Amino acid sequence: LLFSRTLYNLLSIDTGFDQQVLVVSLSHQSLAGDVDRGRTMRDDILERFAAIPGVARVAQADHVPLHGNFWNENVMMDTPSGPGERVLSNFTRVGKGYFETMQVPILRGRDFDRRDTRQSTAVAIVNETFVKKALGGADPIGRIVRLETPPSEPAQMWEIVGISRDAKHTDLKQDFEPLIILPVTQDGRAADWARFVIKPRGAIEPLAPAVVQKV
Repeated sequence: LLFSRTLYNLLSIDTGFDQQVLVVSLSHQSLAGDVDRGRTMRDDILERFAAIPGVARVAQADHVPLHGNFWNENVMMDTPSGPGERVLSNFTRVGKGYFETMQVPILRGRDFDRRDTRQSTAVAIVNETFVKKALGGADPIGRIVRLETPPSEPAQMWEIVGISRDAKHTDLKQDFEPLIILPVTQDGRAADWARFVIKPRGAIEPLAPAVVQKV
């Protein structure tokens, strides 16, 4: 069980997200294995955190902005003439309430919801910088973004359903980078770790002991 908190408000840099959150990282073999069981365990942990007095909002997030863990891949937009230009994009997976918890608004389209399951069309939300770099600012809603994979591997693609405001992701000093956000409810794997972001109603520090008791 690891705690961290964002302190970027001490710097005069706009990160694009709410900096006053508690990040909780859990690691245990029981979280891995069966996908449905892993999802149920994560949902149960989230509900326990949400019930703590002083917690305003809580959400799951695989890769929290500016916390040193990130994942990037080359992707291409589908076009009438075939795959478009290659774009290197960061990725993350998030759960229900993430955008509200981090105060990153959805500028166009929709948030993830109960429609987004492993049986439904794979979807993604992209940030403003992704739209600029991959589509030159054109409307991405309903378009398909495709992971660059070898011919021998199954294709991976997502329908874009929303655009989120830009936020710093990997480096505070760098410009905003392309970001593709996927719903945890469509993840077909169950890792042995989980990460949550908690927005307090007041100070962050008093929440830590209560969080430990809920794990």
